[in-house]
Amino acid sequence: STKTHFLSTMSLLVSGYIFAVATPGVGVVWSICGSSMSLIIGFFIPAACYLKIRSRKKLNPRSICAWLMVIFSVVSSVVCTWHVITDAKKKS
Repeated sequence: STKTHFLSTMSLLVSGYIFAVATPGVGVVWSICGSSMSLIIGFFIPAACYLKIRSRKKLNPRSICAWLMVIFSVVSSVVCTWHVITDAKKKS
């Protein structure tokens, strides 16, 4: 409905504004985006696509490697993003 759309849009705008005002600089935003998205784009998406394409076939060494890449990319993404956020908190 129109009311739900308006409320969700306003909540996104207000939360984006609060985040923009609270962030000390654009470098922090780029660091967070880089630490989370680069691993997802470089490792997670290709491995997930491979697993989706091969989903009907039996498990083989390539599928195991793809699963390891998925796990590695998710864990590394979380760790790197957490490190960037804690580092940004220490600087400000």
